[in-house]
Amino acid sequence: MPGNRVALVIGIDHYARGSGPIFAPDLNNPVKDAQAMRDTLGKLGFAVVYGEDLGKDDFETALDRFEDRAKDADIAIVYFSGHGSTFEGLPYLVPADATFEELRQTERKLIRVEDVLERLREAKGVRIALFDACRDDEAEQALKQRMAGTKAVAQTRGLARVQAPPDGLIVMYAAQFLQTADDGTAGGDHSPFAAALLDKLPTPGENITAMLEDVARSVIDLTGGKQKPELVVDLFDKFQLVESTEPAPPPVAATDARIAEAALVWPSLASSNDAALLRAFKLHYAGTVFEEMASARLAELASNDVKEPAASQSSGETPGIQIALVPGVPGVVVTRVSTPLNACDSLAGALLDPDHVGPGIDKDKLVPANAIPACQEAAKNSPSTRRFLFQLGRAYNASKDYSTAISWYRKAADLGSTAAMGNIGFLYDYGDGVTQNSQEAAIWFRKAADLGNPVSIDNLGVLYEKGRGVEQDFQQAMTWYRRAADLQYPFAIYHVGSLYENGQGVATDYKQAMSWFMKAAALNDVAAMVEIGYLYEDGRGVPVNYQEAMTWYGKAANLGNAEAMSNLGSLYEKGRGVSRDYNQAMSWYRKAADLGNVSAMAEIGYFYDAGLAVGQDYQEALSWYRKAADLGNGYAMVKVGFFYDTGLAVGQDYTEAMSWYRKASDLGVPEAINNIGVLYEDGHGVQMDYLQAVTWFRRASDLGYSAAADNLRAICSSRKGLKGC
Repeated sequence: MPGNRVALVIGIDHYARGSGPIFAPDLNNPVKDAQAMRDTLGKLGFAVVYGEDLGKDDFETALDRFEDRAKDADIAIVYFSGHGSTFEGLPYLVPADATFEELRQTERKLIRVEDVLERLREAKGVRIALFDACRDDEAEQALKQRMAGTKAVAQTRGLARVQAPPDGLIVMYAAQFLQTADDGTAGGDHSPFAAALLDKLPTPGENITAMLEDVARSVIDLTGGKQKPELVVDLFDKFQLVESTEPAPPPVAATDARIAEAALVWPSLASSNDAALLRAFKLHYAGTVFEEMASARLAELASNDVKEPAASQSSGETPGIQIALVPGVPGVVVTRVSTPLNACDSLAGALLDPDHVGPGIDKDKLVPANAIPACQEAAKNSPSTRRFLFQLGRAYNASKDYSTAISWYRKAADLGSTAAMGNIGFLYDYGDGVTQNSQEAAIWFRKAADLGNPVSIDNLGVLYEKGRGVEQDFQQAMTWYRRAADLQYPFAIYHVGSLYENGQGVATDYKQAMSWFMKAAALNDVAAMVEIGYLYEDGRGVPVNYQEAMTWYGKAANLGNAEAMSNLGSLYEKGRGVSRDYNQAMSWYRKAADLGNVSAMAEIGYFYDAGLAVGQDYQEALSWYRKAADLGNGYAMVKVGFFYDTGLAVGQDYTEAMSWYRKASDLGVPEAINNIGVLYEDGHGVQMDYLQAVTWFRRASDLGYSAAADNLRAICSSRKGLKGC
């Protein structure tokens, strides 16, 4: 086998207990997996640096030895099996001797994944990293709870992402972010990931990328779809780990399906000045003629020095975020007639009404006091003009006089207004002015849909997706969404992408989701822009790219989307794609909170709680937590409960703490369920009741909350024979 081949293989089964409260539990198979991997790679011509149950110092020594040997390697592989963990958004590997009490000790106790990859980068050729570890941040959350005075401890194999790797590096995780990686059973052979690797690695004549994709499929099959590996590839040359003696097949051309898909998206981008959107399209449809067309458009923009559409410069806009707007308006099929513009049209016309005349006005900008008299006059003078009747209903709708609104909508619907039919359906669906009745809503949406109204076609899809008024049916939802998407309705295009993203009615396909989101974003759909940001931030279907995520969140934020503003705050808080900047984070959180974003309100509470960007102020923290909690944020409910539990910034009141914990538990928040168990165990605010404590600890444990599992073990250990243990 040609070339200099070097590998680092480490497996850790046994973890130290020590005196620290946070520790990693033992695992079943990592050492056995590592031994088999060592033997397999040895047979494939690798010089293997091997270690098992290594502490931090020995782990570092093994890395040093590997780095020295890898400098001249044509191919270098790192394989690790054991616990992983995530702190402050950064991924770490857990050595066998790791015990720690505070977050600041993670750098000293753990091995940064980025440091491992830096050693791997010393190899001159192909570089592959394989991590068989879970990918959550439960350890970090448990540490924060511990520092805040709670009782729980955590166990995790959690591993986050690293930034997109440079050329020639392949990184494969046994599970997607926030998924559990199966360790295999005690006494079993191997973990599903190790078993698939050991089976596929010796395959002759298969390109390394295709082989690892086969590994991913095998893991999915072995786990019944519960575990899905993630593969990040930045290797553009074909490479075979085991060469074939057979001649290579000719290159495969882009499939007709991909070309057809690109052809649907390209018309909305052909004249775009949005370089970010064009770059994303070019990357997604590489290998097709449309890649060349996107390259030509980008070159044209560069040669003509065309700037991306500039963002409006609102006060406090963040430097370094290139915010660009997609030109054009949503591509809704509308009927435009050369009719004189009436004051009612200007004050209450709806862009999505096929009958509308003039530019229309967004519902949030409609002023009922001005629109109602103008439309009353228009309806009086032209009682058979259905758009005036609809617009009068819309004006009353904006004033929240729903009963009068639906009366005018019915009159317009009788004259064939599909917009009025759709709005009647909407009022029934939400119970505004009428008794809530989603079945009646479906009837009205279908009336409008049968007449070709894209909004109602899409709304029928929503009912099928959510199971409101009809039996839940994701395939029916997709059928209706695609019908509306064919009419170029942006929300429907976004909804098709969402079904692909979530695997509802179709197999999960992040690349398909990205295609649909890009098409919707080209039609100015803000929700699609946010989802593109999420895909880049999470590395789903594309390599992790925080700068691109920031760009797309910026686009949506500039169009007034509060969720995107909150997400920008999160990137600044975590230092993703930009230098960590708590002041900028707070600025974006405040903008989002001003628009009613509940998550941002909770984050502002956390900043005051922790003293980030502002002076530590528990009263102000509690105020923001309460705002978010009153609006249904489960995390904030737990924090309010914790303040009462500890007497922080408020008189200690266990009864009030219990009340807030119960509210959060009703939302399924595991931390709240665990904390109720703590109150029963300690007899705080309630009669001491160990059986109740066990019940609540078990509920939280069943939700995967490791702190509750530890509390359950502790109470059962200290009170032998306790029922429920």
